[in-house]
Amino acid sequence: MARPGTVHQPISTTPEPAPDIIRPADMAALEAARTEKAHLLDLAGEALATEEVPELPAGLTDDDVPAVVHSYFRGEPAAEVVGHDPGSLARLALDHLALAAVRPQGAALVAVDRTVGGASVLRVVTDDMPFLVDSVAAEVVRQKVVLDHVVHPVVSVRRDIAGNLLQFCDGADPADAIHESWIAVVLAGAIDDEAADDLVAGLRTVLADVRGVHEDAEKLKARALDLAHFLEQENGHFLDAEPASTTEDPVDDPHEAAALLRWMVDGNFVFLGARDVDLVDAGGEAATTAVPASGLGVLRADTDMSTPVVPVSAAARGALGRRVLVTKADVRSTVHRPAWLDVVAIALPGPQGSRIRQHRIVGLFPTGAYTASVTEVPLVRRTAAAVLARSGVDAGSHTGKELLDVLETYPRDELLQVDVEELLPVALAVLHLRERRQTRLFLRRDPFGRFFSALVYLPRDRYTTEVRLAMQQLLLSTLGGSSIEYTARSTESVLTRLHFVVRVQARRGVAALPEVDVPELERQLAAAARSWTDDLSDVLTAEYGVDAERRLAQVADAFPPAYQADFPASTAVGDLDRLESLQPGELSLRLWTPATPPPASAG
Repeated sequence: MARPGTVHQPISTTPEPAPDIIRPADMAALEAARTEKAHLLDLAGEALATEEVPELPAGLTDDDVPAVVHSYFRGEPAAEVVGHDPGSLARLALDHLALAAVRPQGAALVAVDRTVGGASVLRVVTDDMPFLVDSVAAEVVRQKVVLDHVVHPVVSVRRDIAGNLLQFCDGADPADAIHESWIAVVLAGAIDDEAADDLVAGLRTVLADVRGVHEDAEKLKARALDLAHFLEQENGHFLDAEPASTTEDPVDDPHEAAALLRWMVDGNFVFLGARDVDLVDAGGEAATTAVPASGLGVLRADTDMSTPVVPVSAAARGALGRRVLVTKADVRSTVHRPAWLDVVAIALPGPQGSRIRQHRIVGLFPTGAYTASVTEVPLVRRTAAAVLARSGVDAGSHTGKELLDVLETYPRDELLQVDVEELLPVALAVLHLRERRQTRLFLRRDPFGRFFSALVYLPRDRYTTEVRLAMQQLLLSTLGGSSIEYTARSTESVLTRLHFVVRVQARRGVAALPEVDVPELERQLAAAARSWTDDLSDVLTAEYGVDAERRLAQVADAFPPAYQADFPASTAVGDLDRLESLQPGELSLRLWTPATPPPASAG
């Protein structure tokens, strides 16, 4: 979980520039590096021939060492190998081999070696599975351990029933070969015993989650498809509600919920876990009871069933009773990438009459789900269509196309979570704001009381790192946040959009969002985005009226940063008047006393 006050930087979605065409000289350099790498690995094997080789697994001999070293570094870029001591390369491989000597079926071996020069090496041996390397690296970073580089060979071995290593397969794999991931994370420096123990414990949890996701991958997709099939066969009634076909809200339409599930299975969702819960009324308060043996993936263990992924409160009871609910979980993913888990919950009548059973699927929406058109994504397409229909704007007109573009570029997480009533006024306000040099705030409260979502639009030329940091601090302090994350979108438009998500620390186990004076917060954000040049523009407008813009263009760059730090814009206008009144050869001098004089220098 995020620590109080932590700021999480976003991962840039800007594509890398296309590489230049590789010239013959570049190809020659690459080939030379590969040749040097092969030569170094040959030297590594020869170096061990003159030294005492660490004890090898019973199935291997000294003659196997060169092949082991070459296989271990086969996937490493030549640049990561060239320049290293051959003996160090060999030791890194053989120490990993020693750890892998015995591995019972399904087990994960994790160890931290703190005796490698001045650094430490984290080693993992486990079955080859998706998401391993990025999940391991994310856990290392989460524990604030700095990694230098990662070596990740996927090797084929043979083991006996007890897990003893019998053969290191190089080339053709026997029928009983096992594909294993050997991950070596070379840390940037040494760590102490406590940090090493914490790292090993955290990685055991992560690797167990990765295994659970891998083993339940097909079951997770099958559950989503089973739910979709059930929804498509419904008679149109949900609890005591009217048939879904008569309602405008897409979250109550079983067919739209089914389409969303099928769209997710079709490569638009990284399935990480699932669990069913019954929603019950406990003395007027909404509560959940986990359904035993319903957990899959990261939620497969019944031991943590008392901890809900999504909190339940009386205020949120209405949201929980909806047919389909898309929201963020209270925990970050331990698998793939450390983002807040996405939750898709389908509510259906439970086996006990009026009780509602909620079928929760957790995972992560991939990049493609965020870039697909709003007209193609189930649930989102219905929300977008409802906004267009209720806006009173002709969808085929220029304004209608602009409104659709507002929705296309709206943060996708917001579109998945917000309802039509909340989205409509914001979308129209953003539409009318376009190309206006204003700073505007649109604040949404999470219905579960866990976070605020703040959309801030500001003039593009005012967006700087300093302005963004000032806004982050302002939002944290005003909203009582414990952590804040942001994404930025800046295009050819005169406006830049910042999307902040401010998490609020739960008090006594119950999340509660404070009341906020939104107009005042917007005013403070606008002030944070103002520059000295903005103040100069205001003073020039008061002084010169319609000629202010021309005057600003003439003098905007005339004042260095040191001047701006010492004098207000009103003083600058007076200095400009004095300067323009001078005749050639004349001098005008003004003496001033700082309001806060600097301390006297020591004699």
